[in-house]
Amino acid sequence: EYISRNSRNGQQWGTNAIEVISQQLQIELPGLRGFSETSLKKMRTFYEAWSDIFSNRPLATDDLTPFDLDSFLKVGFTHHYEIILKTKSLDERLFYIRKCSTEFWSVEKLKYNRKSKKRHHYLIISLFVYVFNEVETQCIASLLRGCFK
Repeated sequence: EYISRNSRNGQQWGTNAIEVISQQLQIELPGLRGFSETSLKKMRTFYEAWSDIFSNRPLATDDLTPFDLDSFLKVGFTHHYEIILKTKSLDERLFYIRKCSTEFWSVEKLKYNRKSKKRHHYLIISLFVYVFNEVETQCIASLLRGCFK
């Protein structure tokens, strides 16, 4: 929050402030990785993408189910960052987080599936899961598979 607020909104810091913070953190925390300028910028992006969901209220009870929260915590930072960069809606983000968590997608698999025609198939099926029961969803999925070959 601190870096986001001061480097974007108020423009209070100079252009190389994140670089200076990165260098200072690396000096003060020798041996710890993950504080490069690039990493700090990615952390800022992550914070900004999720701050509306998690800030100033109980832990996202309206937006995240216990399954979604569990999936969210199981997915690594690099996966989250890729999802944030390439999705527009919360539903789409949660869809890919669920897939990464339950199907153990690597970042490369995530990128591949996001770009492929299967993406549309996955999104359609995930919508049916919320509307229909499991048996109905499987029947619909088998009918739709032929459309996405």
